[in-house]
Amino acid sequence: MLNKLFVPVVLTCVMFGAAVSAQAQAKVQLSLPDEPFQVAVNTSGNAWTSISGTNTSGISLSGALTWNIPAGKILVVEHVSARALVNSGEKVTVSITCQGAGVGLSQHQLAMTSQGVFDLIDRLSGSSPLHCYTGSNLIVTFLRNSTAGLGSLPVSAEFSITGYLVDPPK
Repeated sequence: MLNKLFVPVVLTCVMFGAAVSAQAQAKVQLSLPDEPFQVAVNTSGNAWTSISGTNTSGISLSGALTWNIPAGKILVVEHVSARALVNSGEKVTVSITCQGAGVGLSQHQLAMTSQGVFDLIDRLSGSSPLHCYTGSNLIVTFLRNSTAGLGSLPVSAEFSITGYLVDPPK
């Protein structure tokens, strides 16, 4: 008698377990990004703007034309990287601001590390996983101490983002 009850119970458990496993797989598959997104923005030396009364200059990257984030979409940023070519000995900071309707505001700092001096130009870079949400209101700001002056050597900045696009929350 025990054997006759045991088989249907075992079959039911195996079938129920398979259904739960299939549902779990479906949830994992649905959470994968449907619209991967990546962009790199490069500037030239003339993009640095002097901040009046200081030895600081900056570059601000922002707006829909800079990032090409489609209207009505939210960018989920997963990774950022930056590179700056500046006069030897100068320091650079990079801040990232993500903001958007329904997703709030977040501000992040990217640490920049010297990769060495090549042809009198210091190459700085930074890279980090990052999780933030934004529409076309992504703002990236590079600041540098312009001790050698803006016109001394060509300097530039580059910023890259990897992530995916989703529909805004409802």
